[in-house]
Amino acid sequence: MKIAYLAKSKLPSRDANSVHVMKMCAAFAALGHEVQLITPHFHKSDAQDLYKFYGVKKSFEICKIPFPRFKGKNLVYSWQAMRKALKTKPDIIFGRDVLGCCLASFFHPCVGLEHHSPISKKQFYFPLARWAFKWHSFKTLVVISAALKKLYKKDFSSITSKILVAHDGADDTTTAARQWPRTKRLQVGYIGHLYPGRGIDIILGMARSCEFADFHIIGGTEKDIAFWQPQIADLKNITLHGFLSPANAAAIRKKFHVLLAPYQRIVAVAGGSGNTVEWMSPLKVFEYMAAQRAIIASDLPVLHEVLKHNNNAILCPPDDILAWVKALKKLDNKRDLMKSIGQQAYQDFKDHYTWQGRAKDILKRFS
Repeated sequence: MKIAYLAKSKLPSRDANSVHVMKMCAAFAALGHEVQLITPHFHKSDAQDLYKFYGVKKSFEICKIPFPRFKGKNLVYSWQAMRKALKTKPDIIFGRDVLGCCLASFFHPCVGLEHHSPISKKQFYFPLARWAFKWHSFKTLVVISAALKKLYKKDFSSITSKILVAHDGADDTTTAARQWPRTKRLQVGYIGHLYPGRGIDIILGMARSCEFADFHIIGGTEKDIAFWQPQIADLKNITLHGFLSPANAAAIRKKFHVLLAPYQRIVAVAGGSGNTVEWMSPLKVFEYMAAQRAIIASDLPVLHEVLKHNNNAILCPPDDILAWVKALKKLDNKRDLMKSIGQQAYQDFKDHYTWQGRAKDILKRFS
């Protein structure tokens, strides 16, 4: 089949949104489909190899179209992207551009949308989405958690049967994951953003109480690094490595025994605003599971959809540093438990959360 994937992701960028879009296009292509990703060009030249940056095969086409700078730019861009998609005569139009996919449902017989947050009644495209979701050509709305599906059912009750819950995914890195670190000191990693709600202060607190472990924080902007650097000046067992491309980040996960996901009760999105804690499905969690490493994560209701305490992860209260310290000491003293938790996480990932498995489930909605 020919799939036109509509997105508004800035490529390249450090946002999880862009990683998700590239990985899903690669997954559809790996299943034998012809894929064209249509995404904005933001008036900045960048000769970087996007496929190499995101660690995906050059198996699909990336088409960038200009993003306007005037009032109404979002609607204008989505209309142009939708028209571009229609010209290629695809079998399916799908993606994460709400406006583009909703508009396409009135012009194409087979359309779907993936959205990772609720659509508020205050958003100008709410009426358009409600109308489009009822249209016969709109086949599925893909959301990332059962909690998010419940929120959609409140405002869009007529499309309950069209909603598919598909948690995020990751690439299978099992070959690299078998190479456990040989250091006696426990190596503990965090890979991701450093803005509010990500629990960096929890990691610093752990480092102060766990002198037996080395902590590594990968990610963050230059501004983030400058903020946190003075706060670790007295700590010899923690290192801020800065940002790594998704491809390089995948390789470094194998260097750690334990991976941390200390999400707080307010979790900001890209840019440091908002709160996604009620419905999120963090990309990081699935990348950690794929790495076959022990995970210590926050005990938040939405994460229970994927993580099970003392089974495929150890879950701790988000703001209780002592609980996190206790969990890490437990894994350090029981290395067999540490490995078994990592192995269970990997098995659960392989059974339910690969990108290609996710792509297959979505495509079933169009058959």
